Amino acid sequence: MLADSGVDLSDEELLDVLWLAERLPHSDGAPVARAMRPRAAPPSALGEERPLPDTDEAGTTAPPPASPAKDGAREPGAPLHASPGAPGSGAQEHSGLPVRTPEGKSLAAHELHLGRALRPLKLRLPDPWKQELDEARTVAAMAETGLPDAVLRPARARWLNLVLLVDDGVSMLLWQRLASEMRVLLERSGAFRGLRVYGLDSRGRQAPMLHSPPYEDGGAPLPPSVVRDPTGNTLVLVVSDGVGAAWRDGRMQTALETWARQGPTAIVHALPARMWQGSGIWAQQWLVTTRRRGGPASAWHVADPVLPADIVAFDGVPVPVLAPESTAVGRWASVVASPGTTAVLPLLADSGTPPSRPYAHTRQSNTREAVLRFRHAASPAAYRLAAHLAAVAPMSVPAMRLVQAALGPTMDAGHLAEVFLGGLMQSTDPADFALPVRHRAFDFSEEARDILLGTVPAHELLHTTRTITDQLGRLAGRSPDFPAWLSHPDGPERLNDESHPISRLDNRLMKLLGVQPPAARTEDAFGNEPQRRPIGRQEPSPLPEPVLPSTNREEHPPAPPKRETPPTAAPDGPEDVSFQALGLGASWEPLLTEDPRRAGPYRLHARNVGGWQRVVMFLGRDETGSTVTVRVPLRTSPEEAAELLRTEAEALIRMAGTGAPKLLGHSVEDSPQWLATECAREQSDDPGARPAHNLRALLEDRGPLGDTVLFRRLGRDLAKAVRHAHSVGLVHGSLTPNRVLVTDQDVQLVGWMTAIVDGVPHRQRDSFRQNSAYQPPRELEGFSDPIGVTAASDTYSVGAILLTAATGRWSGDFTPNTLRTACEHTGMNRSLGGVLLGCLDPNPAARPTAAELVAAFAAQTDGHPNKSGGERARTQPPAGTALGQSSGFRDRFALLGHMTDCHIFEGDGTRPIHEENVQILHRAQRVAQPPVVRQWRAEIEAEESRKAAAGLPHRWNRPRFAIERITVTRTHLGEDPIVQLRVCTADYYDFLAASLNLDRPHPDLDITLRHQYLENQDPVMAPPFLSCSFGVHVAVETGVDGKMLFSHRSAAVVGNPERWNASASEGLSGHDVPTDGSPISLHATARRAMKEELGVFPEDRIDLELLGFGLDLRLHQWAAFFRAVLPDLGEEDLRRRWARGIKDKWEHDRHAFVPADPDSVLDFILEQTVDAWAPCAPVLFYLALVRGAVTRRGGDLAGRLDVDAAERRAERRGQEMTGPA
Repeated sequence: MLADSGVDLSDEELLDVLWLAERLPHSDGAPVARAMRPRAAPPSALGEERPLPDTDEAGTTAPPPASPAKDGAREPGAPLHASPGAPGSGAQEHSGLPVRTPEGKSLAAHELHLGRALRPLKLRLPDPWKQELDEARTVAAMAETGLPDAVLRPARARWLNLVLLVDDGVSMLLWQRLASEMRVLLERSGAFRGLRVYGLDSRGRQAPMLHSPPYEDGGAPLPPSVVRDPTGNTLVLVVSDGVGAAWRDGRMQTALETWARQGPTAIVHALPARMWQGSGIWAQQWLVTTRRRGGPASAWHVADPVLPADIVAFDGVPVPVLAPESTAVGRWASVVASPGTTAVLPLLADSGTPPSRPYAHTRQSNTREAVLRFRHAASPAAYRLAAHLAAVAPMSVPAMRLVQAALGPTMDAGHLAEVFLGGLMQSTDPADFALPVRHRAFDFSEEARDILLGTVPAHELLHTTRTITDQLGRLAGRSPDFPAWLSHPDGPERLNDESHPISRLDNRLMKLLGVQPPAARTEDAFGNEPQRRPIGRQEPSPLPEPVLPSTNREEHPPAPPKRETPPTAAPDGPEDVSFQALGLGASWEPLLTEDPRRAGPYRLHARNVGGWQRVVMFLGRDETGSTVTVRVPLRTSPEEAAELLRTEAEALIRMAGTGAPKLLGHSVEDSPQWLATECAREQSDDPGARPAHNLRALLEDRGPLGDTVLFRRLGRDLAKAVRHAHSVGLVHGSLTPNRVLVTDQDVQLVGWMTAIVDGVPHRQRDSFRQNSAYQPPRELEGFSDPIGVTAASDTYSVGAILLTAATGRWSGDFTPNTLRTACEHTGMNRSLGGVLLGCLDPNPAARPTAAELVAAFAAQTDGHPNKSGGERARTQPPAGTALGQSSGFRDRFALLGHMTDCHIFEGDGTRPIHEENVQILHRAQRVAQPPVVRQWRAEIEAEESRKAAAGLPHRWNRPRFAIERITVTRTHLGEDPIVQLRVCTADYYDFLAASLNLDRPHPDLDITLRHQYLENQDPVMAPPFLSCSFGVHVAVETGVDGKMLFSHRSAAVVGNPERWNASASEGLSGHDVPTDGSPISLHATARRAMKEELGVFPEDRIDLELLGFGLDLRLHQWAAFFRAVLPDLGEEDLRRRWARGIKDKWEHDRHAFVPADPDSVLDFILEQTVDAWAPCAPVLFYLALVRGAVTRRGGDLAGRLDVDAAERRAERRGQEMTGPA
């Protein structure tokens, strides 16, 4: 019946529906019954009026009253719990309603590509058991014999059956969604004759055993032999994470070999590839050649991809291990379906090989020690995820996946597996738990929760909750779901008040999930709810619609939407004042029907005329009745909207209320996203004055301004605002008359959403183009702008705007011949007109700067025309990082099973980067900083000055460089790297102001520098003020005794105190600028580091090589990695020099000399804890080992493999010391 109605439910989904129906209340007041009831229900026979939802004057459901949240961001909403908690535990309880909550898909974007990868298996071969009519041969036979005889032939059919075995232990709860989606994908692929699905028990004493269906108990156990097919036409596909004991003791390998001897067999590994070696399923690459289509895997020819067969031979039954992604599955499918195909596949390795990652032993320790062991064994991302899970536990696995997805693209399911399998989470459900096993709840102990929550700031947890809410809004109705519990007064369940919600749902999202929002309730002084009455709609009088031409056009503007009839004035307060009564002027118009009524804590009541139709400026009121300006992206994706708002917020922070409105707040987590600023008014000192007109509206009202006092003041203030923007590293890039607000005291620039910040072009500029009348030509008369949009682009726009304001004509019509005529008609001074015409010069380098425009207008205002033609002292805009396609994160270097915070940007240690191929270009201009960073720098400078005056230890300031851009190119023939560093001027206090305050909340915005500039963004693209440190690190090897030198930083240093670090480290500073004008050299800085910290002088023989560049992702510090060999010095020589005194002896408190062979160095690194190392130190010594191994092989790049082999040996030795996993 359901299928005939278009509702296709599986057996499991139908059971879920029946379970939910049994628990929902059956009275007329139940939520479902109320939702099905007509809205306009007639009064009952007794004349009572039924209560209806509150509606506003427009007839739409009104949101509940906004509560004054601390951040002023969003309404609280109804809490959504991942688990009802533990009823009867003594805690207070409240009503809750079970709802179906959407969860994200596991395969997501990979699903389509995986389906295409299975195409080679879609073969149709003759089936000897099925016959079909051969029409052509039948007709020929009848014509030849005259007898009605039918000629049959074998029917063509799919050639393979599929058996899908899903390992369904507790750990596989994380991957049930993956297994379910794979089953659906395989069923719909059309590649198989039939599909059977079994659950696989790899954990019990009798394992491996099968049962049906997966993830359900009660079925009779089946032996592995039930999937054997003597015909060889059955493909066995196993989905597992390799955690079960049978994977480690060889029992699963025996079963797999049995299946592989009869037909194709493969494993789909649920864990990410980086975690395979820590599980019971790990693989090695082998070269595979098939002998026939679909034959048993045991018949494959397997050889090493590199070494000959007489050195390395494969002595097992080949079973491919596949990642659930299209490349791996497609390569394997081609091998299975094509005879004679050769490919490199990962094959299941010997189960006796120990895993590379140490076992944490968390289940055999007290809670505090267990958390500490987990922190040492897990990756930093997994530890952060554990803290976020602890904040909302108890919770089911689908809810865990929501939290993991909310933390951004850098957090994958592998990190969730680390937490889930780390031993800190335990099941909290009783044995008679009614829901399916996949909805079992897990929780941390209270002590573990307290420890984990102490590692994450509260604002980050709040951000995660809001991100989950946004995810639910996007997924509702389009994704599979799981049960959660919504706080609701009409719910039949009882929720524990001590359980923490994973999200908060507003009325709109409740309706998407099929829940009727609870009616707003008010109480009198005695706690009684008063009688409610339906609110009727008022019919307002129509309002004439202002029609104004828009100067901003989109390529395909949407049709004008229907205007909403504005409400009449009501006596309920300032929020209900009619649009007519506001008297806003021609720049504003009533809200449209689809416009939001609220944005964050602000109630909107008018929209701006013109501008971008996808990002609209509104007028709104806060809770005190004060008018503010609110920008809301309406027709953009959430990601685009967030990027636009963050850019405008950054620009307004830098402008600091000078030449632009002051920022009040913004949120990219709310729906809709918004940004609020102070409202610019016609009279700046009058809070009751009308909002300021933009320049376009002013010109339409007054006409051309000519060379009047108003025009000169307008030009001067506009030039000052643009000059200020350029001085703080901003280029507006989209100036038009609509974006210039005119007050009685100054002008304010708006529309910063696509501004260029620190020279980095905005990725969405092409989607939000300004009017071409005010946009400089990209290429004209042989001149081209290589960067695209620069400070000179703003100058062009200013000149075009002012000439249009003075003459009433578009500035593009002007030529030197027509300029005199225009000036004569307007009375404009020829000198000033010449400066403005210079703004339109097709050559960007020939245009005046904003500072020169200010000077030109100041001279006119003072009555002294500027006639000087001297050389201009230009202030070039800060050059930034070139825009590229960034993934939003960078990979981290891992060594000995531990992930570091260092990213290798260039170099692998196999060959050096020559000194002449490193270019450092210094721009003698101070780094631009946001106002809050300048404030923090002033605090540091004042504090250090106070300490110096008091005779206390203090940090002295010294010149440094800020890294604007690092680019790498290659030579044509040898492909040697050429590295170019662009730097500007900074100092040590600049470095401290940013590095020490990366996680310090902004005093006004409650966000940190790390959250604003680094999280979920490419750190290489960070603004220069965050990169005021460039470290030069040297790994020193002594030639006399062949030892590697490790130095331990003292507690007196600022960077990485009390940690093991490079042999010598020094920051690139102003001291490294040669006095003879020669280029800055990193090699010279490395020699200075060895001289000042180790007593190794230039007169000593030094073999110095630059091996690579890296970025400390935690502290955001760039680094260069050097290897230095001292042929004539040994440990005894260096210690003798240190005993006699060296310049920077205080920077280290001890040293260690270790034999420089890879095994000894890696053992020393492994002996220390992960936290005992500076983030980039393991990278440095690894590259040095690689370079040494390549040198010992006479330049053979395969020497790198020697270090990798030594790493595996070191891991095994570490395992022997810590015990088996």
